[in-house]
Formats: sequence, C-alpha cells, structure tokens
Amino acid sequence: MTDGLFRARRRGGALLLAAVLVSAFALVVVAAAIQLSDTLAARRALLGPEAFARIAVGDTRSDVRPLLPDDALDPPTGADASCDYYAVTADPLDDASGDAYRICWAAGRVSSTDLVVGGAR
Repeated sequence: MTDGLFRARRRGGALLLAAVLVSAFALVVVAAAIQLSDTLAARRALLGPEAFARIAVGDTRSDVRPLLPDDALDPPTGADASCDYYAVTADPLDDASGDAYRICWAAGRVSSTDLVVGGAR
C-alpha cells in the first residue's frame, strides 16, 4: 500500500469518527435541553397536594385562583379544553413525574378534579 493511500484512509477514519462524535454530542445536548424545558415547565405549574385537596366541585374560579400556580401545563393531545393541568412534581426522577392534577371548569365553577397518571406531557 502506498504512503498516500495509507494517509488518506487514516484521514477518512478520523473524519468518520469526528462525524459520529459530533452527532452523538448534538443528540445529548438536544435531549438535555428538552429535559430542562420540561422540568422548568413543571416547576412553574407545580400544585401541591394540600392545595389540590382544598379544591372542591362547585368552587368558583375566584375562590380557587389563589391556590393555583400562575402557569398550567400544556394539555395532552385531544384533551378537553375546559380543563387545566398542573404538575404533581417537578422532579424528573420522582415516581409521580408526568402525573398531573386535572381541574375542569363549567360556567366559572369547578366541575371535576382528578389525578391523571402519566397524562400531562
């Protein structure tokens, strides 16, 4: 094998390795950014269990508003538009991660409250 061919193969192997490493690094960065975004959204929409327990069917929005966080989670695809979703936990390692409290409204009053397991992300 000639010296030039050997160097060309070596350079090609190095370029292939660099392409694989750059792609893997980009994938890790994107996955970390998505996880961070989900965690921050859950923190802004975190509703404690004590506050959720104080919400009852028939309560008005003005009665419930002080108990709720300023932000709600994005509803699952196909969810009822009259319902709001709030995070149970902001810890991605918690067993309840992905669970949500659902509060549904009708005519300005709470029509139902429940826990949706794995239903709000």
